[in-house]
Amino acid sequence: MRPELGPMAADTARRDPTRVHFVVLVLLACLLSGCGSFIQWAMVDAANRGKELDPTLDRLPDGITGAVTIRQFRVSVCPEPPLPPQKASLAVWVLDQPDSQHWVDGAPRATLLLLHGRSKDRSQMLPAARRCIELGYRAVLVDHRGFGRSTGNWLTYGVLESSDLRQVVDALVERDLVAGPMGAIGVSYGAAVAIQWAAADERAQAVVAMASFTSLRDIVPYQVRLFLPAIHWFLSDEYIQAQVTEACGAAAANIDPDAASPLRAIARTKAQVLLIHGTSDPLIPHEHATRLHAHARDHSTLQHIEGVRHAALLDVFDSSSAELRPYRDRMFAWLDRALGAAAGASQGRHDASATR
Repeated sequence: MRPELGPMAADTARRDPTRVHFVVLVLLACLLSGCGSFIQWAMVDAANRGKELDPTLDRLPDGITGAVTIRQFRVSVCPEPPLPPQKASLAVWVLDQPDSQHWVDGAPRATLLLLHGRSKDRSQMLPAARRCIELGYRAVLVDHRGFGRSTGNWLTYGVLESSDLRQVVDALVERDLVAGPMGAIGVSYGAAVAIQWAAADERAQAVVAMASFTSLRDIVPYQVRLFLPAIHWFLSDEYIQAQVTEACGAAAANIDPDAASPLRAIARTKAQVLLIHGTSDPLIPHEHATRLHAHARDHSTLQHIEGVRHAALLDVFDSSSAELRPYRDRMFAWLDRALGAAAGASQGRHDASATR
């Protein structure tokens, strides 16, 4: 917005245009200073920052009917050095469908962590959980630190969250709640966390990553320009990366921003990874999936879904979506093979769907 000058200032400006330039530069500097603070806040401030959550107010998921067993508990986590010791309490649901014909020897065929996207909570993954338990998987839904019913001050894009998940799996083992091999299905932020968990935890055997970004440093400049269209022309890559570095500094998230990298993690993990991405995704371009696949060709599979946008990706789990049903069938066929947990006729049915 052009600053309004008083009569005397306007007269002076006509005689000394450099003064106007100086005033404009000062106003722009003030704007960019505030923009930097906004970028940092939007990047790393968790929704539950500074909140103490009463565990007695935790609730079971809504809309779950039929012969479904639901367990609810909390896991206290604290990353080990060299990660910062930022404690959190994570809310967990464990869902089973004991009458599923796909259980193996009276137990779920495998255990899947279901990981939600940014600014969401574990309830986002309930449609996926319903499908998973119908097919004989145990579904473990976790609120990432700082989201939903989990405490935590900062978002770390998988750096601390991957450590958190290792401790969640430890808690599942202690409660005798790990059945068969382990895998994960994550969407967006949760997909990036899932890949990094697989690199940090040898128990991870398969990951379905839906719309993951390649790294924190890659995605932030893109999204800054997406969400700040009026002023992004004034923001250089160097300026934005400086905000990333400061937001991750000791005064805030206190992590190495370069460590928030599914691109590095997918090259390290021994787990099989299925990368699913919509070709019309405006939030995380599908090229991120292509780059991830290029870094792990020997243990990753790439599946683009033509015309699907970011928010519609979880519609894959909607049983009424005939258009997306083949992608869902191929996903679970891939999981069956990657986890080595297929059961008889179910394996044959999924394999047939995958080859259509």
